[in-house]
Amino acid sequence: MIKKQERWGKKVTYVRNWKKVNESYVKKAIFYLDFDGVKNWPNEIVEMNKGKRGALFQFPNSLIKLQAVWLNFFSYRGAEGITRQLVDLGLLPEFNDYSTIQRRVIDLALEIPKPNKKEFSATTDGSGVKMNMSGEYFEQMYGKGERKKFIKVVITAEPYDKDLLKIEVSVEGEGESEPTIAEKHMGELVKDGYKIKEFFGDGSFDKNELFDFCDQYGIDTKIKIRENAKPEESESWKRKVEA
Repeated sequence: MIKKQERWGKKVTYVRNWKKVNESYVKKAIFYLDFDGVKNWPNEIVEMNKGKRGALFQFPNSLIKLQAVWLNFFSYRGAEGITRQLVDLGLLPEFNDYSTIQRRVIDLALEIPKPNKKEFSATTDGSGVKMNMSGEYFEQMYGKGERKKFIKVVITAEPYDKDLLKIEVSVEGEGESEPTIAEKHMGELVKDGYKIKEFFGDGSFDKNELFDFCDQYGIDTKIKIRENAKPEESESWKRKVEA
């Protein structure tokens, strides 16, 4: 006869800090309404117009960058509508129309800041972004009837500090694979004098070539290997050890 086990009254230890997890979800949305950049509106405009010929800038780049974030969810006219409302609330001094937003967003010269630390961890992942705001049904019914391709965005970032390190953009079906891009990004960082301590990746990064690259540069691998992986089938020495 099996001894009845006690279900209740046991002390449960939660490994996850739910207060910290909850705060992380809240902070994810903060940058959608981050006005720190536009608080210095007058000074930024003066600096941007210094020595400029022709029509002067009326809206700082910090506002245009913020509006570019909104364009992931709204149209250019939608971004104008949000800006108008923020002006009515007294959070912004003026609003720009949708045509100005479009022109300035396209002309933005963006660059990724260099890492502050010389040694850090890295992780790579990709996702698809729609080229336009219309859905698949709308395109098939009223467009040319063809499925629109997505823009594939692959980023390499520091997983602890959430700092963006490298980014690769291509059209769906084109460009290199995510493991190849990860190796390329880390190779560029190593060439620039940075030390990568460890690399994190899901099952799609379980490639012999990537393991060999990490072995060459002393990078500890945190890559998910398939459950039925056999060491003797691995061409990479490092993957064989991991398996």
